[in-house]
Amino acid sequence: MVMMKRRAGPSAAAVVLLEFLSALSGCAGLNNVRELDVSQHYRPTSEKAVLLYGGELQSPWPGGSMARPATLNFEEYDAVAGRNKGNCWRFNHTESLLDTTKIGAPKFSAFIVDPGYFVLNRFSAPDRIVTDAAAFYAAPGTVSYVGTYVYKGEKDGFELRRDLGEGQAAARQFSGLAGPVVMAPTIPVRENNAFVCTP
Repeated sequence: MVMMKRRAGPSAAAVVLLEFLSALSGCAGLNNVRELDVSQHYRPTSEKAVLLYGGELQSPWPGGSMARPATLNFEEYDAVAGRNKGNCWRFNHTESLLDTTKIGAPKFSAFIVDPGYFVLNRFSAPDRIVTDAAAFYAAPGTVSYVGTYVYKGEKDGFELRRDLGEGQAAARQFSGLAGPVVMAPTIPVRENNAFVCTP
C-alpha cells in the first residue's frame, strides 16, 4: 500500500497522482496470477487455466559475486497487438525460481491464470540464450504445459523440451490438480519489450 499525504490547493490531485506513479516507478501493479501449492486442490474452469512449466539444469548455474537470478518468469502477451500486456496498473505474470542445487532434476511450477497467451519474460535468465521466441496459449479449462527449459551451460543457454508425457507426469506432482493436460499451442512473438513505470 502506498501512503500519501493530503495537500491543499488546485493541483492537489495532480501531485497525488505523480507521487503514486513515482512510487510505482520500476515496479508493477496488480497481478491476477496465483501460484499453486503442490497439495492445493484445483480444477481449471471455463474462466481460468493453469500454466505449467519446468526448469532443469544440466550444467551448474554460474556463481560468484556477480551471480544472476535463476528465474523463469512468464508474462501475459497480447496476440493481436503483438506485444506484452503489462502496464503500471496491471502486470499479470508468473514468478518461478530454478533449483540451482540440483543437476538433471526438473522443477515444475503451476499457476492459475486467465486464459490467454504468455511469453517468457525477457529478463528471465538474463544474458543467456533461450531457444524459443514463442508465446504459449493457456486454454480455458485446461492445464496448459509449456515445456521444460533445460539449461545447457553459459555458452549454450536454454533449450526448450516439449514432451506431453513429461507434462502429464509433472501435473501429477500437484496432488490436488485436476483437469486435462495439453501442450500449450504457440504463436511467434513479434515484440517482447519491458515496460517502465514513470510519471
